[in-house]
Amino acid sequence: MRSSSAPPRLPGPTGSPTAAANVRLHRAPAQTGFDGLSTWLLSVMLALVLAACSPSEQQALLEIQSEQAKADGGKALTLLKLLVSSRPNSAQARWLLGQQLLAQDQASAAVIELQHALDLDLPESRVLPTLADAMIRSGEPQRVIEQFATKVLGEPEASASLQASVALAFLSQGDLTQASSALARGLAAVQMAGKLPAAPGASSATAGTAPTAITGLATASAALQLVSARIAAASGDNDQALAAVESLLATQADNDRAWALKGELLLRLADHPPERRTERQAQATAALKRAVALRPTQAYARATLVSQALANGDIATARSEWAALQKAAPAHPSTGLLAAHLAYAEGQHGRAREIYQSLLRRQPDDLGLLLAAGENELRLGAPVQAEALLAKASALAPQSTLARRLLAQTQLRLGQTGRALVTLAPLIDAADAQPDVLALAALVRQGQGETAAATALWARVASLKPGDPRLRTLLASASLGHGADAQALESLRAIAASDTGTVADLALIQTLKQRGQIDAAMQALDRLMLKRPQDAAIHHLRAQLLWLQHDSNGARNSLMQALALAPQHFPAVAALAALDLRALQPEAARARLTALVKAQPGQVEATLALAELARSQGAPRAETRKLIESAIQRSPNHPGARAALVAHHLAGNDPEAALAAAQAAQLALPESLELLSLLGRSQIAANETSQALSSFGKIVSRYPKLALGHLGQAEAFLQSNNLAMAQRSVLKALELAPDQPEVLSLATALALREGKPTEAIALARSLQAQRPAEALGFLQEGEIEISRRDWPAAITALRLAVTKAKPERAAIKLHHALLRDHQPAEARAFAADWIQRGAADAGFLFEQGRLAQNTGDLVLAEGHYRRALALQPDHAWALNNLAMLQIAKNKPEATALAEQAVRAWPDQPALLDTLAQAHAADRSAAKAVELAQHAVALEPQNGTWRMHLAQFHLLAGNKGQAKAELERLAALGTAFTDQEEVRRMLSGLTRSLPGR
Repeated sequence: MRSSSAPPRLPGPTGSPTAAANVRLHRAPAQTGFDGLSTWLLSVMLALVLAACSPSEQQALLEIQSEQAKADGGKALTLLKLLVSSRPNSAQARWLLGQQLLAQDQASAAVIELQHALDLDLPESRVLPTLADAMIRSGEPQRVIEQFATKVLGEPEASASLQASVALAFLSQGDLTQASSALARGLAAVQMAGKLPAAPGASSATAGTAPTAITGLATASAALQLVSARIAAASGDNDQALAAVESLLATQADNDRAWALKGELLLRLADHPPERRTERQAQATAALKRAVALRPTQAYARATLVSQALANGDIATARSEWAALQKAAPAHPSTGLLAAHLAYAEGQHGRAREIYQSLLRRQPDDLGLLLAAGENELRLGAPVQAEALLAKASALAPQSTLARRLLAQTQLRLGQTGRALVTLAPLIDAADAQPDVLALAALVRQGQGETAAATALWARVASLKPGDPRLRTLLASASLGHGADAQALESLRAIAASDTGTVADLALIQTLKQRGQIDAAMQALDRLMLKRPQDAAIHHLRAQLLWLQHDSNGARNSLMQALALAPQHFPAVAALAALDLRALQPEAARARLTALVKAQPGQVEATLALAELARSQGAPRAETRKLIESAIQRSPNHPGARAALVAHHLAGNDPEAALAAAQAAQLALPESLELLSLLGRSQIAANETSQALSSFGKIVSRYPKLALGHLGQAEAFLQSNNLAMAQRSVLKALELAPDQPEVLSLATALALREGKPTEAIALARSLQAQRPAEALGFLQEGEIEISRRDWPAAITALRLAVTKAKPERAAIKLHHALLRDHQPAEARAFAADWIQRGAADAGFLFEQGRLAQNTGDLVLAEGHYRRALALQPDHAWALNNLAMLQIAKNKPEATALAEQAVRAWPDQPALLDTLAQAHAADRSAAKAVELAQHAVALEPQNGTWRMHLAQFHLLAGNKGQAKAELERLAALGTAFTDQEEVRRMLSGLTRSLPGR
């Protein structure tokens, strides 16, 4: 296992991020305080309020009471808003409006109204418990801690309820110690209030207490019992948590919050023991359904049903349950959060990113959101952005095991093994260290070659949970590559056979796939499909294996089965579109993606895929840009769409447009690290190095422990040839991320610029050690040796490079080095073998075509160019050179090819010149002149373009303009080498001009 890789998380192929799953019990936004007040209780509250109101206000409140009796919360809310608008200084009306808003899951608005009620001198004992509840549910647990952690109210039941919210606030931040202290304070307040009445509905005559006091105390006590259960669950004692909930339900059988939590806990216990999984899941579903039956707006239970379906890989059920949740509680925090989890499960990580970032703008310090968004960034291949989110989560909740574990995984992905160990250190040394953390630390030590330390950690893991299938899977996976592979694979097979879950199955399939044992991987997949026959992602995985077996028809059939189960499963749609392109059916690919966009207008990834398809098929750049802009219009806060537009302009050699797009993106999403980095790179492309330094400086200021900002500054300094400052920035980046490939690559380039090839070689070899399975480090060594003209050394390094992953550019370099080392036969043999094996990409084929063209073998050159274009239809230079061959043969195809080349790369003088020649061959002299003038304007110092312009002027009959261009060339003297042709043309032109 490579030390640079994070350990396998081994989730199912679908499902919400593990971060979200692990913090679900901590959040419980609909399960605190006075949430879900009954119609009866609201009626009692209104009755108490009426006595203090004017006759007209009493009439309005009676009407509201009538609507609440009909269970019409929406109508009651409207009437309360009207009442507050006519009596803005009525504390009672504000308080009731806040209560109703909270009942309607509009927590942020409830906070505002309850704060107004407090400011209008309504007693704290009445307002603060509900205000704290609303703050938690609006994603502000820190405010609850800061304002109410030590608050003591005059009424014990109110104090108890308030401390229940304080405990939940601490719990949401992973601080079990403080949560337990708040729980103790709440229980003490309940004891102070005296013995509870037998039932919440007991009358004042029998209990000697007012009904509101009875209900308030009962509600506070129930809330504290639920908090106690949550603390037990967060401490890992799910059995104790379940016992606490069962105790509450024994006295309050209609407590919907208790039923919802019972369902959650049963899901947590589903695999203990594994043979009870089906039974426990059915019991959990029944409990959650019971909660929903008791209160249809029970958002927590509905959210858990969505999460359960996601965990089971049942996307269709998850989407159906989410639709019910959205209808019942559209404003509830879980509704938006689960929309992101659904997008995550469906492979729409860009869409998930957009939702997470939208939620984070409203709740920037929400731990669960930060963790889920960070994990999503990892799936998007954006570990730098992930580290920023997870570092903030870890800072907000230093005690959170999950935050530290995910942050450490991200740091490993970035090659920061030392920092990963520092992040994990407090968790490793704890007496109650969790197996997941120890397993991660063991993998880090193992990757660093510290075998003894790794073995000790693995022993601790095994002793803690010897029967846990997930940890047994980790242990078996970690032993791969250490001399006992057969035994490790057999262990994975045994775990997969005995476990009803999919962790071991997926680990086994992935391992076999990576080792090229596709038949064995397929057999393992067949067994997995018996567990998950309705999981679209499993069919997608089968398609990947079939493709590796060169069975494109079988892959296509599996993808179609995936879509039959989940018609809008984007990964399957995208894979089918890729197969269409391979079959030279771009229109089929376009139709497939267009249909998905039509069915899901918010499906930004599909729109961006359409844009990429248009680009690759040589469509006008304006068409591609229009598609990307339509994605931005639909989802203005989608970072991927914004980044795609910047990349589009950079690829088109239009740095000004790229800079404008990057600036607009930064304004729209100022917190996006990715877009701020893109802004800096656009500024470098536009030669605005001082602005680029400022942009990357902001990254350094915000995230001083990230190498990204220093790396960008080094590139900006290199652009301005400030090697000394570039060296300082590179050294800082190396200090922060000594194993990060991008850092090592730039350090290597800088060493070469400074004339230090030995240092560059050392850096390249460091990269090889960090990424031994990839070509990059070996390619860099080969390029360094090429720069030193040490052809044998270059060939040795490059021969290794072409055997590694992502070897494309290495093949071109190896062929070049063989030719320069006077081994033409070996070069030809390598090229023929590379092409025959299907390893050649468009770049390699283009180079072969160019070499054949230079040696006069035009038939071979044309064949190579056409094969390159079959792989990459928008390869501008292959199109251009093929057009030149067709011009020489006077073929009409030349103009269309040259036009396609210019569309692929506008404003490139050489491409414009070829197109001008094609029009001239078609006797379209005026068009040829127009294009040649454009080329000259872009590159006025290039005498060849000016010579051609003069020729096209002559063809168009513009002798005066031709003479002017030729005289400019004559004035260049020896700076333009073809002066003999200039003199010949001027001589003939002078004789033909009138009056000469």
